[in-house]
Amino acid sequence: MKLFLRIKILFVLFAAILLVSCSNEAWKIDNVKDIAVGAGDSIFFISKKDNFQFSVGCNQISLIRNDVALVGKDDRFGYVDDEGEIIIPDVYKYATVFNNNMAWVVRKGDLPSIINRKGELKFTLREVDWVEIYIEDMARYYSIENRQKRYGFASLTGEKVVAPLYYDATHFSEGLAAVKGLDNKWGYIDKSGLVIIPAKFDGAKTFINQYAVVALNDKWGIIDKMGEFVLEPRFDDMTSDGEFYITLSEEKWGWTDINGNWVIEPTFEKILPFNGADIAPVMLDGKWAYVDKYGEIVIKRQFDEAYPFVDDLALVKIGDYYGFINDEGVYKINPQYTYVSADYINNAIYGLPYYMSVKSDR
Repeated sequence: MKLFLRIKILFVLFAAILLVSCSNEAWKIDNVKDIAVGAGDSIFFISKKDNFQFSVGCNQISLIRNDVALVGKDDRFGYVDDEGEIIIPDVYKYATVFNNNMAWVVRKGDLPSIINRKGELKFTLREVDWVEIYIEDMARYYSIENRQKRYGFASLTGEKVVAPLYYDATHFSEGLAAVKGLDNKWGYIDKSGLVIIPAKFDGAKTFINQYAVVALNDKWGIIDKMGEFVLEPRFDDMTSDGEFYITLSEEKWGWTDINGNWVIEPTFEKILPFNGADIAPVMLDGKWAYVDKYGEIVIKRQFDEAYPFVDDLALVKIGDYYGFINDEGVYKINPQYTYVSADYINNAIYGLPYYMSVKSDR
């Protein structure tokens, strides 16, 4: 087994981006100081100027979040500080990144538990099969009953404030979570489990800036927090991207405004979000380029993979090698690395960690 995992996830992430909205400001790291990369059989951190910082003997690693990074090798996870020193040994089979001094961990043969940054156990969440990091102080979880996942939510103390009643659910955003009921229809609940928008949609995404994208009869539109349509469903897919919406029409992608007017015409095979930047990645004829908010190509199509900008750098790949460019398409870190942390990529696309859930080992 190689020391590190070769990450080939662009197309998987592109499919997944359609299921979530692209704004998670509480989790997004806008200024990544150190980046985990790999070459040969080594993984190490570099600065944004491509200076070596420190190496780590692992094959999975997160960004440094609140001075701590999650590291893993051969199904053993632990934590190091921002200088690479071990602060919690690799005794866990599954683990998430820290947030508010809390992380979910699972020892071999055990259930999900919360630890603090000293590695001290705070509580164990029983009778669950999977749990996610806390978002808006609520942790999404599911239990499997009769081979069917049933989703609920737990509080910061581990209380199951929303029982596992739903076939599917999003995380909370702006105080609401989308949930899929037993009739396969989606609605929205608050943090007490009270139904705020009745289940009547065929698909639903999280609220961003007071609006959410929902589906009816295989078409997507936009609702407000009263559940009323501000844009009737008429597109093949939509996802919030700040002031715009990533929108699919007749198998081509572009961006619309909240009224469904095309801001950037649907001419692209694939696109990834602006996420607050001035330019965004788009695919044309199998290669990636970057466009501005007028739809003009500002960095020519040349990349095998390309990702949204994080601060002043964007990750790109040509052939087998990753590098980083600025907004003029000039390499600031030359293509030389065969690995970049999946946590960096997830942060760039979704503003969320890659290591954000654990499953029970019982």
